[in-house]
Amino acid sequence: MNHRRNKFKIAVGVIGAGLTTVQGVTNAATYSAIEDTYVYEFLGNQGAASGGDSSGILVWNHESNHGAKGLIKFDTNLLGDPALSGDYTATLNLYSFDGTGSGGFVGAAPGDADADNPYTPGVATVKTDIFLQTTDWDEAGVIAWSDIAETGAPSATLTQNSTDAWFSVDVTSLVAQWVLLGSSDFGFALSQEAFPVIRADNGSVAVPSFCDSESTNAVCVAGGLAPTLSITPNVVPIPAAVWLFGSALFGLLGVARRPDSSLSLSA
Repeated sequence: MNHRRNKFKIAVGVIGAGLTTVQGVTNAATYSAIEDTYVYEFLGNQGAASGGDSSGILVWNHESNHGAKGLIKFDTNLLGDPALSGDYTATLNLYSFDGTGSGGFVGAAPGDADADNPYTPGVATVKTDIFLQTTDWDEAGVIAWSDIAETGAPSATLTQNSTDAWFSVDVTSLVAQWVLLGSSDFGFALSQEAFPVIRADNGSVAVPSFCDSESTNAVCVAGGLAPTLSITPNVVPIPAAVWLFGSALFGLLGVARRPDSSLSLSA
């Protein structure tokens, strides 16, 4: 009987090891922005006059020093996420609303008619770069145009051709730099300086407008639309062959434990 017990222990041990690997996976986590604003090149930080509420994060490029760049900061506590010690994917999630009618240059939005769009002719498609911000900033304070990162590596690019929806971009390489440096103090910078100015058919610049943390915009105040950063562990699926092997072991175990009907009960 001892050899049968040993077979049982081996089978349970092998399959149990696989189950332990699956159960030990870290869960995904989502972190909300703690500060966010945008800086209009000609007029400065748009959140300074209202205690940090910029009524959205707007980003656009312009030919005559009238561009805008965004800033988003997350709590440094996210660096304690256990998933960051392994293989993971980091995703920046932004909700874009239709900001047309807000005044100023915001007279068009991604998705509007744009016959000569360089990316998708007929539709106003815009590209926004996400960089690691290199200097500290306060959403309610003075922020110089030159304080915002425009170039550098690593970076990520968000492509957008519609509004009133969530848009996500993979920022794993940027978060990896935070992990390497041990700090996410300065957050992300959003810029379109590397791309051509996109004007819709109505002549206005097509401006992406993203909900910010404190926005009083009618769409954004509905709640749950502030920028978030998701950290998701990359789980390597257990190959089907492993599960089949485990099933086979259980099958063999059943055979091994079945009494031999050929043996006579009468000695």
